Amino acid sequence: MKNKIVKSLDLLKILLKTSYNTTDIINAETGKINKKSFRVWMIAILSVIVICLSYNMVNLLKKTGINTIYMEIFFEFFHILIMLEAVIIVLNVIYFQNDIKNYIYMPISSLKLFLTKFGSVLTIIFGTELLICIPSIFIYGVMNIKSIVFYPISIIVIFLVTLFLVSIITIIASCMVRLFKFIKKKNIYQGTILIIMTFLILGILMYSVKDINKLEEIQGIQDNVNITEENQEQVKEEINGIIKQTFLLNRIIVISDLGIKALSELNFKSIIYIAEMLAINIIPIVILVFIGKKYYLKSVLYIISMFKPKKTKKINIDKKCKARKKEKSYLITEIKNLLKNQTFFMQYIYKTFIILLDLTIMIIAIFPIFKNQLLSALDEESINSIATDFEVFSIIIGVIQILFTISASSLTAFTRYGKNAIFFKYIPINQQKQFLLKNVIGIVINTLIILTVTITIKILVPEVSFLYLLSIFIITMLLNFINCYILTFIDLWRPQLNLEGEVSIIKQNENRWLKYILTVGMCFVIWYIKEITKSLEMNTSILIEIGILAVIFILLNIKLIRKKENLFKNII
Repeated sequence: MKNKIVKSLDLLKILLKTSYNTTDIINAETGKINKKSFRVWMIAILSVIVICLSYNMVNLLKKTGINTIYMEIFFEFFHILIMLEAVIIVLNVIYFQNDIKNYIYMPISSLKLFLTKFGSVLTIIFGTELLICIPSIFIYGVMNIKSIVFYPISIIVIFLVTLFLVSIITIIASCMVRLFKFIKKKNIYQGTILIIMTFLILGILMYSVKDINKLEEIQGIQDNVNITEENQEQVKEEINGIIKQTFLLNRIIVISDLGIKALSELNFKSIIYIAEMLAINIIPIVILVFIGKKYYLKSVLYIISMFKPKKTKKINIDKKCKARKKEKSYLITEIKNLLKNQTFFMQYIYKTFIILLDLTIMIIAIFPIFKNQLLSALDEESINSIATDFEVFSIIIGVIQILFTISASSLTAFTRYGKNAIFFKYIPINQQKQFLLKNVIGIVINTLIILTVTITIKILVPEVSFLYLLSIFIITMLLNFINCYILTFIDLWRPQLNLEGEVSIIKQNENRWLKYILTVGMCFVIWYIKEITKSLEMNTSILIEIGILAVIFILLNIKLIRKKENLFKNII
């Protein structure tokens, strides 16, 4: 038995190494954290940001006397984070990862491989929680709970809820894999399952936050009721009732409701609630064991067989050889390659789509709370002055600039072709036009981000003028072009053409850190413009910002024209 456990753990380590690269986090020689790694510092900075945001939110809710709502908000968005992340990782790691071919020929049972893959998924997701969720819940504990028991219980609760959610997603994915076996093309097969699961989860999430405006009733209760010692409990019950009606997902997922109770009680009842959570987790685990034993290997073999064409396809010569403009054919080929390659599609398009939806849902859910507090603290004149303040305008621009880092299609415009990138030197399209065509996809993705942010602002704050939103759009589009141009220049300056596999091109590309440095630099430019124009009117400040960014864009175009004959000199 001990030998089997050791072998399973060794297999899990191997699977984790092929699924998630940690070479720049852990020093291979010493086995310790690599303090010189830029990625380590980025993780540290992200953790600090999470802690600061959590502290400010808990502090705000504590001042208004509704600090218990934080636990409900935390679990609501904990579900969103875990489920959307699990959809991508479960499908990729358990069913569609290329390394599965290497294991099916080994003396590993279907059940053992399935459960080890499932353990690999859990480990990766729990790594995200250690970075984002655990610090957030600990901050709440530090500010509201004096008992040290809260911290180990919170880790247990988070793990059990994660286990349940990932198990359910895995079961749904396994059913989908079998249900859509009639689809014979691998890309369409995987894409169909992914899209259906994503919209299924988003539908549940949207339903769960549809009554978010009920939170405004809490402020009404606090304002209209004179809270005394006699009616304190009654008011508390009314507020808790509104919270439970609002955050329906915490009630739908029973295990989360038990987790909230376990963290609220912190007594002998907490142990009973945790025992109930363990009992609930037994059901999906039993189903997973059944799937792993009976169906996993059959599904994997079917997916692998899709790589091999069963019959020769007839080619429509007229369609294939249809005359097109060279530039149009070039762009169509770029788009097709991005859509057909599942790894690039997931990282550049699907990931952007999911993060935007996730952030939009979170903002729409949280904004009414802060808007309500703002209205109670400030008069209408003060609120209007904030809305027309260039500092708030600059913050919105900075947020959009940060969101541009989600997708790195321009940064790998040539790198993602590997050693085949050398053929771009011999295509009968001049280098300058190729440079511009390579940026089309990145510009379109960033434009989607801009439109999502501006539309969300208009929905949340209908009073915002069209001219205000148009100014945001113009400035961020200039930033969009500047970002894409600079990232493509970086890719041509330091092409990473020796990386093996799509995952390596994305995860081990040394240039990816320059993307974050560029974002920091552009945010500094935005801040500097705000500082030098703070004594001017807002319209004047916006015109100055547009002028400065336009000059930067023109300079990049001049550089492109001057270097157009030697752009590809480093592609060898």
